[in-house]
Amino acid sequence: MVELQVDSLLEAAAKNTGLSDFGDDSFRPQFTALIDALNRDGKLTDVGLKQTVGEMAGLLANRLRNADWLNRYPEIQDVNIESPVFATGLPRSGTTFLLYLFDHDDRFQLLRTWECDSPCPPPGYAPETIQPRIERAQAFMAAAWKKSVPDFDAIHLMDVEGPDECARLLNNDFNQVGFLNYLNVPSYFEWIMKNADFVSTYRYHKLQLQLLQWRRPDKRWVLKYPNHLLGLEAIRAVHPKAKFIITHRDPVKTLASLCNLTHSFRGARSEQQNKHQIGKQLLFFIKQHVDALLSYRRDNSGTFIDVDYYALVDNPLEVMKGVYSFLDLAMPSTVTDSLSQWIKDNPKGKRGAHSYSLEDYGLERGEVEEVFAEYRSLLNIPHEL
Repeated sequence: MVELQVDSLLEAAAKNTGLSDFGDDSFRPQFTALIDALNRDGKLTDVGLKQTVGEMAGLLANRLRNADWLNRYPEIQDVNIESPVFATGLPRSGTTFLLYLFDHDDRFQLLRTWECDSPCPPPGYAPETIQPRIERAQAFMAAAWKKSVPDFDAIHLMDVEGPDECARLLNNDFNQVGFLNYLNVPSYFEWIMKNADFVSTYRYHKLQLQLLQWRRPDKRWVLKYPNHLLGLEAIRAVHPKAKFIITHRDPVKTLASLCNLTHSFRGARSEQQNKHQIGKQLLFFIKQHVDALLSYRRDNSGTFIDVDYYALVDNPLEVMKGVYSFLDLAMPSTVTDSLSQWIKDNPKGKRGAHSYSLEDYGLERGEVEEVFAEYRSLLNIPHEL
């Protein structure tokens, strides 16, 4: 594989955009760690190398454009992001489904897939750019994901105009452990867990929300990403009034599902990965999330609500009523009616199903259960596998 060079990527992004200010330089250590990990372990195919270089170029261009807009319109940093709601939980535990349930109440602001590709130009400033951006996002999704990842729709619910997670906003700061789920970069993940400044990253995340909200109606953000579990303390440092909705599902099931997703996603860019290697990496990955969650829960009661995945799937409307109560909000009948119809029109498995097992990834049930014993006991989580 051709070795990627940090300076060359930075210089190319500056040349392509005609801009030179990347904003806060705090992103450079994690960007360097990611590129080093790709060179060491990535095993990218020619197609994967082209896609990854293109992705890095796009993320760096986003930083340049974000900084340019913030420099030209400093009032953007005065936009109020009031009491945001963060939906999180272990990967594959229903957070995407939960996010879609919020998309029936126009009092909330949700990230859209097309917005995540690039926050700039701010949609409220340049609404005429929205439709072309939607069309570009549709073309990218069709070419980069749905064409190259088998059973993409069954693996991950994602619509260009629908609500999306925070992954790609965090990507723009390169402190985003989800890179591990489609790139073989275990040393990057280990570096992040030892060295990353999550407070700095969530400050940058907030700046991007301000860009997206500027000159638009002032609404309460509902944001979603499983990997927010690693940044709960940092999020509260940046957003002291933030509230968390945390989903819980059998961690053994979520691990097996994530292994399958990672194997499928990496296959689109890398030489075929050893499944046992993926299993070992992701057991460590999920353990870090569980440890961070357990640590946060000890001293932060009142800032989060627990949502049982199985109750969410079986009776989502009742679960959402409890969530609204936690947020001190009433649920209007118009929202109840809209939710009820969407739930009826979108039964589980509508987009297909995918099969997998823990053993496929070299993981022994007893070993995995031991890792998650405290978490399972604390939340009384049933066995699904």
